[in-house]
Amino acid sequence: MSDSLKHIVWLASYPKSGNTWLRMFLQVYITGLKCKINETAGVTFRDHDELAYRSVSPVAFPDRRPAIGMGLRFPALLHLIQRAGKRDGDGDVILKTHNVCAADTEGLHLCPPTLTKLAMYLIRDPRDIVVSFSHHLSKSIDDTIEFMCNENAHLEDNVLGFGSHLSSWGHHTGSWVRKDLTFPTCVVRYENMISDTREVFHQVAEFLFGDVDEERLNFAISETAFDNLRKQEDEFGFSEQKGEGKFFRVGKVGKWKDVLTDEQVETLEAGIGEDMERMGYKCVTRTFENKETAA
Repeated sequence: MSDSLKHIVWLASYPKSGNTWLRMFLQVYITGLKCKINETAGVTFRDHDELAYRSVSPVAFPDRRPAIGMGLRFPALLHLIQRAGKRDGDGDVILKTHNVCAADTEGLHLCPPTLTKLAMYLIRDPRDIVVSFSHHLSKSIDDTIEFMCNENAHLEDNVLGFGSHLSSWGHHTGSWVRKDLTFPTCVVRYENMISDTREVFHQVAEFLFGDVDEERLNFAISETAFDNLRKQEDEFGFSEQKGEGKFFRVGKVGKWKDVLTDEQVETLEAGIGEDMERMGYKCVTRTFENKETAA
């Protein structure tokens, strides 16, 4: 298949890893407009864009059959590419996704390499994800840990129905950083976004656009500072929040040390500890020998 179809730039991550923050930064950087957390300004899209799926689907939504979602995904992504091309002329589209980067048993990809130009993959310490994700889903810590260790984990979508296939945290991260991907991928750590915000966002802009507009970079960083995002959510709410708590809650690194019990940490590390070590997150309840850091 021709490279002429490769127009998707993925903003990919396991949930609660900084994807929304990065998307809003790009929204401001590209447009030069002030940040509005409930508006994308036609710059970024969700891979489960309702209009795209409705435009190519013969079935009514929501439909919770995974086969339906997989069958409609490729034409829906093509529809999104077409819409973006009419906007900016080059056909590229920035898509936020929480799907695993892998093929199903039929060889179909949730994030098709034949349509992919570039990818940004955000990664975060899964122990911190547990704390944030449990609030987002309004689930207990223990249930969230079980979910994150489940290779069949699936996040439902109330609008379309079939949702996102996550798999376990370890399988998800491994699928996006593996060496045999056919498109360039830039891995960004949430912890570095917190500690070295300007440097990381400069690298992101350079990876995606080549030249970096320093004035726009500074403006976008200021507009998407965590306190500003949280203030907007307090005032206007946030359309992507699923549970009862706030989406932009704390934004800190290592919060898990104050929240998780020793038993909860042990359970999580027993499930995905080997993958954590491979991704550079050192376990505290077990030791793994000779694990090469993948990202």
